[in-house]
Amino acid sequence: MRLNAFYLCKSYQEDGSFHDDATGVEHQGFRREWLLNQLWEAGCRDVRIETAHVIEKPVANGATGRFPVFFMAARTRAYTTCIVKRH
Repeated sequence: MRLNAFYLCKSYQEDGSFHDDATGVEHQGFRREWLLNQLWEAGCRDVRIETAHVIEKPVANGATGRFPVFFMAARTRAYTTCIVKRH
């Protein structure tokens, strides 16, 4: 891993149906645009985001839920850290 890079693999924002029990769940994924803006404001550049996988699982109503997971990479300035504020 390069020292001046930021990597993240996480779920896109979802409606809360991924977890059967939301106790202790701190978020329901991230909105792509919000996260891209946070990284840009923190000084990250060359931000790339791709859907890496889609988790399919039964949800409460008996249907199959589709939950995409993204992989994000960004270049940071040397010796700086991209800090993303919680939303």
